[in-house]
Amino acid sequence: MPPPDEEQPRGDQRVALQFTSVAPREGGVVEYVYPLKVGDNLVGRGTGDVSFPQDGYVSSKHATITVGEGSLVVKDLGSANGTFVRVNGQAAVTSGDLLLVGEQILRIDPA
Repeated sequence: MPPPDEEQPRGDQRVALQFTSVAPREGGVVEYVYPLKVGDNLVGRGTGDVSFPQDGYVSSKHATITVGEGSLVVKDLGSANGTFVRVNGQAAVTSGDLLLVGEQILRIDPA
């Protein structure tokens, strides 16, 4: 948490969700960055704000990542393979936390 005298960002705030695939690709590990909007961000296989069309272990509507003022909350949407943050259901996550969605490892990083 920043010191109280530092000005907080306002307006269209975004957080970066950076994920690294579990299996390294030719030439090294592939990393992608998905900017998240304030509010609900859908994670899925075919559609959503963060999608993994090649991963058969990700459900079409797998999970939501909700960005609030100073918080991130992950909620599994009844996916066949689950969303893991070492808890069941819904959990708050912070910068540096890892999530497992299908065969994807997601790391929460500040934008």
